[in-house]
Amino acid sequence: MARHPQVLPEGTRLAGLTLGRVLGRGASAVVYEAHDQQDRAVAVKLREPGEPALDRRFLREFESLRRLRLDGVVRVFEAGIDSKAIWYSMERVQGVTLRRWIQGGGDLDGRIDRAVAIGARLARSLASVHQAGFVHRDLKPSNVLVTDDGQVRLLDFGVVQWWAVGESLTGTGGLVGTPSFMAPEQVAGLAVTGAADVYATALMLYEGILGRRPRPPTPHGWLVVQCLERTPPMVCREPEVPRALSTLIDRCLSLHPGDRPDAQELAELLEAVPLGQAPADWPEPPVFVGRQ
Repeated sequence: MARHPQVLPEGTRLAGLTLGRVLGRGASAVVYEAHDQQDRAVAVKLREPGEPALDRRFLREFESLRRLRLDGVVRVFEAGIDSKAIWYSMERVQGVTLRRWIQGGGDLDGRIDRAVAIGARLARSLASVHQAGFVHRDLKPSNVLVTDDGQVRLLDFGVVQWWAVGESLTGTGGLVGTPSFMAPEQVAGLAVTGAADVYATALMLYEGILGRRPRPPTPHGWLVVQCLERTPPMVCREPEVPRALSTLIDRCLSLHPGDRPDAQELAELLEAVPLGQAPADWPEPPVFVGRQ
């Protein structure tokens, strides 16, 4: 089990970096606001060494991000390790989480407009990540930031899988990711591809538009349900959602990964929603029967 990370005081010096306030805190690492030797504002992710598996995962997260010099993925600068800390510095993103960005649209129409626009940008970023041979595997609103000018930045590649060479940062056979945003194949411990990221993206858009998750926030008792039951279509919970959008999200939430669009196709279909376009062979969303 990971030790609870210790928070260092503001002003701590670390290899030419000056740490500021804490930006975030996870199970094994802390993210700080910082300034480097060029007085550039950066973020520093830091953990105490001592647990070999987590130490290797942490350093390989940096290596994954270093390889992914792509639009939409947070940039990393440098990394270091000594007897007291393992750390790396990265781009300091000024923005809000995906959910807050969508909810900032106000009424339903405003939220839909924002969700469709930012969803298409996120999908294009994911398409680039997948084309490079990576699968994120832990997409959730807190790992997707939207900048002040409406651009997407993907964060936290700690459980990324580099499927191009069969390489994973977490090994195989375990439940890896955030349960409430996991695809069925992820929950079942099966092979995970970019289709799992598409599934998580659809859940984030669903949550942002309707203001609530289609599942409980801690669905450990729902893991079997996630593998066997489809999420109710959005129009069954909010009839004013455009049918093209609801059908698209429903398709992305298909239980079988092969029935979902890939990230590039998802981007194109989201961009067509404001135009009222949808493939002619798409059925109307099914009516949800029974108690939710």
